[in-house]
Amino acid sequence: MSGNNTGTTPPTPRITFSAAWAGAAAFLAIILVIAVTIMISRNTGGNEETKPAPPPETGQPVGGFHSSITDVWGNVILRPVNPEGEPLNPNPSRDWEAGHPITAPVAIEWQLTAYGALPFSGDGPYEVADCRAKGYSRTPQGAALAAVQLRARASWCDSDSGEGLIDEQLVTLDARNRVQPLEDLVRARVIQGWREHATSLEAEGVTRSQAAQYVNYKYDAFRIESFDRNRAAIDVATRLSDHQWSVARLHVVWHEGDWKYIPDAGEKQNHLNALPEGWVQW
Repeated sequence: MSGNNTGTTPPTPRITFSAAWAGAAAFLAIILVIAVTIMISRNTGGNEETKPAPPPETGQPVGGFHSSITDVWGNVILRPVNPEGEPLNPNPSRDWEAGHPITAPVAIEWQLTAYGALPFSGDGPYEVADCRAKGYSRTPQGAALAAVQLRARASWCDSDSGEGLIDEQLVTLDARNRVQPLEDLVRARVIQGWREHATSLEAEGVTRSQAAQYVNYKYDAFRIESFDRNRAAIDVATRLSDHQWSVARLHVVWHEGDWKYIPDAGEKQNHLNALPEGWVQW
């Protein structure tokens, strides 16, 4: 890919580290609260350990999956044996042209991974291992999948297995919008954040996988804010109630044959009382 963007996407100035990873830190703080809640519920009622009731299950174990669960909105979430997830066979959406409606990714399914509930589809990812999730179609659907997958993994990885994710799938843009590796200072802060989070969970006696099992909601919808095959801005919505959604804007760039996540692009966060036209349920 050329260092400069093509298409009509307006240039985005370089944004500092603090905005994006403050959002990631907030995400981790939410997970930690859940983990602490689990531990409190386990230790309630004298010396006898009381475990919280597991989420409701549906279906029977098949192949590489345990029985599925349903989230609070009734969406089925699969539970792969592999905590990284179970990729589907490549089957990308058709090439998209400006002005055409965007549909949901091909054959999408949600799987409960070590990083929470994440989407898998014929549009990607096609390979998962050690926090990484690679291989996406060069379509709006592939960009949306990459943004959600890589944001969660960047927020919820650990220092023992996450350096490959930093090296291969997290990038930044310089002042001329050229793709660059994460700076050493940013890299060090990311790893330090993972270590601090792991220490907090260890103090509570809860593993990352155990905590992630209680984050079984999924993103309800996505919207393509901008897309030009080299860059994409994706809005994702999480349902909070019947009439409220939390929305975040994520950024990815096509580089070296795949979508890469830009963690320091600054996430625009807001709330909606309804999802207007242009949002795609998945």
